Amino acid sequence: MSLFRNVISKLGNQVQQTAETVGQTVGQTVGKRVSQSLSQSLDAALSSKLGHAMGEAWQKTIAGVSPGISDSLPVWNAREFEKQIKTRLKPHVSQHPFYRKLRDGSLHQTQLHVWLANEWYFQQNLPLKDAAILSNCEDAGFRRIWTRRLLDQDGGETGSGAVEHWARLANSMGLDTETLQEMTLVTPGVRFAVDTYINFARRAPWTEAVCASLGELSNAETINALFATLEQHYGKPDARATEFFTERAASQRKDWDAAMEAICDYFKTREDQEYALDILQFKHDILWTCLDSVSLSPLSTGSSTAESADEAALPTVKGESPQRTRKKKRAAYDTSGRKTSRSRDKKPVAAAQASEQQAKDSPAGE
Repeated sequence: MSLFRNVISKLGNQVQQTAETVGQTVGQTVGKRVSQSLSQSLDAALSSKLGHAMGEAWQKTIAGVSPGISDSLPVWNAREFEKQIKTRLKPHVSQHPFYRKLRDGSLHQTQLHVWLANEWYFQQNLPLKDAAILSNCEDAGFRRIWTRRLLDQDGGETGSGAVEHWARLANSMGLDTETLQEMTLVTPGVRFAVDTYINFARRAPWTEAVCASLGELSNAETINALFATLEQHYGKPDARATEFFTERAASQRKDWDAAMEAICDYFKTREDQEYALDILQFKHDILWTCLDSVSLSPLSTGSSTAESADEAALPTVKGESPQRTRKKKRAAYDTSGRKTSRSRDKKPVAAAQASEQQAKDSPAGE
């Protein structure tokens, strides 16, 4: 009897191993085909994610059990998960070389103005990010909490929000309102990075966009240090602006608690929790890229040649999402090639239309 049980057990193990192998093979094939079929019509990052999800679904269906990379690791409880998030948020952009120059007081006035103008551009786009979160969120209770952040940026009926107060701050540092609103000092790199962040918030699940926003809810110490630095090296900042941002940073604990509750409910497995940390790294990379662009900006030196080179170096696609594999699979030339071919196709049509119009305008008999 025991021999019979051993045979059945070994046979069961072989069947399970075969099922897992078949499931893995089919899953990878399905995922690859889904990615290939969708890559022409959707963003490569989105198609890759969908293909990965389809492959995992097939693998689990056929094999019954398909352990992932992080399945063998224990899931963090809420307290440990929050601790991991705060640890990931510690490498703040204040460690960037440009920010260190700002703290040291070694920036000249034009560099300071370029930084202020690009920070204002980032502030101006944050309401679009929060509106995207609200538009994707089906939780009415969370929407009521997060709506305050949207009003906090744009202001209520008086319009006195973060965008306006950052403009006040820039004015007090010598940057006039007209130059600020014309956005002539905003670098192409900052535009691209901010657009990427907004597109991520629009297309990702709302909880993932909230996760990316956590850095904005934990910057009270950085804000206070910034105003002290400005007053010490660059002139006294606007009192109303400093008061607004200081009070705003100190009152964001409720928003942090609401965000953490939603995030802990959404990222339940260890793999999902690791992905949440990747999203925080993605947001950190966005902010770091902005400072890179500001520090290398030709606008500070007035070099038009360098500015053209900077624009030409930018990819032509927008809205890349953070990927679990952390690998770049996007070919930027694909989009630029399609745009070029379209413009070439339009040239003969435009020439024919111009010739036809000239014939109509000419006197008869000419």
